[in-house]
Amino acid sequence: MKTIIYCLYRFLESLTGRSLPLIIFFFITSSSPVQTLGQEPFLMEKSPAPFDQSNLQDIDADPHGRLVAVGQQRELVIGGSPQYPLVMIKDQTQDPWTVLDPPNFGWTWYELMLVKFIPGTDGDFIVIGEYLPDPLLAYAKGFLLRYYRNTGTWEIHSFEAPGALYHYIGDAVFDPNDPARFLIAGTRGIFNPIELCYENNTMVVDFNINTYTYTVLPTTQKGALWAIEPLPNGNFLCAGPAVANCDYVPYPLIIEVELGVEIIHPNPAPATAGYFYDITAMTVLDNGDIFMVAHESPFGGSKFNTLSYRYNPVTQAYTFYKPLDPDSTENFLNQLWDIEVTRSGLIYAVGRVHYVFNELHYRRGMIQSFDGESWKLHPVPETFDGGHYSELWGLTCLTDSRIYAVGLFRPVGSYDRRTLVMHNDIVSGISGEENSFSPTQFTLYQNYPNPFNPITVIRFQLPMTGKVTLKVYDIAGTEIATLVDEERTAGNYEVSFNGSSLSSGTYFYRLSAGNPSTDQGFVETRKMILLK
Repeated sequence: MKTIIYCLYRFLESLTGRSLPLIIFFFITSSSPVQTLGQEPFLMEKSPAPFDQSNLQDIDADPHGRLVAVGQQRELVIGGSPQYPLVMIKDQTQDPWTVLDPPNFGWTWYELMLVKFIPGTDGDFIVIGEYLPDPLLAYAKGFLLRYYRNTGTWEIHSFEAPGALYHYIGDAVFDPNDPARFLIAGTRGIFNPIELCYENNTMVVDFNINTYTYTVLPTTQKGALWAIEPLPNGNFLCAGPAVANCDYVPYPLIIEVELGVEIIHPNPAPATAGYFYDITAMTVLDNGDIFMVAHESPFGGSKFNTLSYRYNPVTQAYTFYKPLDPDSTENFLNQLWDIEVTRSGLIYAVGRVHYVFNELHYRRGMIQSFDGESWKLHPVPETFDGGHYSELWGLTCLTDSRIYAVGLFRPVGSYDRRTLVMHNDIVSGISGEENSFSPTQFTLYQNYPNPFNPITVIRFQLPMTGKVTLKVYDIAGTEIATLVDEERTAGNYEVSFNGSSLSSGTYFYRLSAGNPSTDQGFVETRKMILLK
């Protein structure tokens, strides 16, 4: 029915000789069965699509509100369709997107997977991707691309694991204790002569972005790593699907890695017995717990359900929270691809929902948020230029807690991909000194950004009214600054610290609230790094 209506819509356009407002088409077509009433809406933002097909894989923001998004663009030509890198930037959220011209690598196929701003720099960023060094070979290699914002120049460096025939990039993270250290998690493909097949083996590349040297950490497990996050003990937690011989198995693989260390963590309990499930993304919470998003499906089947877990890496205990599968027809093909936590502690995840409606199949970008107790679904536009196909693959959180998500959509009647950028119109989390969440306990959060240069923000929450002091000390214990010394009411607070007059090094900030000698008080100290 919807197809007939759309054809009628185009027929009316041909009679009038002009383009009719697509809102007419939206109005006369039924809405999808996915319900998102009463939640914070997300809006579509215009972004360039320079070639016939383009999409965005990832996005990142720096402490100054700059944004960078990366993906691919493809030009459809006879005799082959080369795939080029796509990098888009903006300095402020109100600015239009600008497409950067990457260097000419001399290759014909690229895939930009991830992007990260470099801590302590003025807007420099790292892009990680895959390329085909020879168009006749089907095995991708990894590369790291650095952009110098002040000069507008690029540097490129490739990496590979010894003995691997191909590489897949899953995730990357900077070491919070060493900003020059960049760890890339993924997969290295190795031929299995016994099974006569190619199997996926875990790969973690320890890359130094100052010397551009790297080491492949000695991981031994078979599997694919989609996510990596730093742990408070200095190690890194990685997760993804496991492999037995040359086939995936019905449980994830969760390992802790560091130089010379490989610790296998227990798997979370499956939500549904006999289902395949794996971890797709993770984020670190303020208390050191890891929050994971995942999906499950019948082993060998194509139905996907969403999953999420909160994991304590010290006690190795999991808590299961079920995200939404917002499809009333139960034709699930739903997945969550990326996750971020805002400064107020609200967790966002993006992905897609697949549903059947009026006998037609649709995919729509999906955004959910988790407040510590339950997941909520956020409205996204029903259509993009009349299209009913969209997916969201990456997201980032700005310092004001605004969320940006990226992916792709398809216009009606076309299989071409277009870049998709979405953001929430309402800044959630901290507004001024307080937000809408009522604290139930004293909490001192890690400063952001960390490392910083020269300004950072320190947040804390108070469950009751009382005297509060917040002071900064150097590594010798000498008091550097007093940021707060007064009585404050219960609520969430943030305070800026400017270290422009200080030298690079390690500093500490200490919060004292109420009467620390009783159960009605609180005192805690955290470390921060100034890097100039």
